[in-house]
Amino acid sequence: MSQNRTQAGFPGGRLRERVKELECLQAIVGLLETPGLSSEKLLQKVVDNIPSGWQYPDLCRARIKYRQAVFFSPGFIETKWIQRVPLRSRGVAVGVVEVCYFENVSSRREDPFLLEEKKLIELIANRLGRSSRIGRASCRPTAPRPAPMRPASAKPIGRSS
Repeated sequence: MSQNRTQAGFPGGRLRERVKELECLQAIVGLLETPGLSSEKLLQKVVDNIPSGWQYPDLCRARIKYRQAVFFSPGFIETKWIQRVPLRSRGVAVGVVEVCYFENVSSRREDPFLLEEKKLIELIANRLGRSSRIGRASCRPTAPRPAPMRPASAKPIGRSS
């Protein structure tokens, strides 16, 4: 087990996790406030930043489906260890924010996600949905990006919705 996994249960480890979550959220808010960033680039940068806020960022991948477009971090694979939160704009479902682990990172529980991670993904989806920057956007899918190595047992996901 990695040092990060064993230290997460200690008080200092919990504090480090909260700091990572806060830094992730700050980065996303900063992106939402960056002038001149197209909706497509904004959503891709958001999805690239999401794993940094989770407990095991090296095993974490994210995907945002927005209208007809799909944005995902390199190596995204859909597994049974997934969080999904609807992305709503003005009360209307316009997409989904998803976070996956491509292996079970918890030996003590079926759900590998921390309560704080569940709150974080909801907050990210809420902020994106409230942003006028994407509320009016008509995003186009981006070109596929190369994926890092993944476990042989994991099924890769394409860009189709």
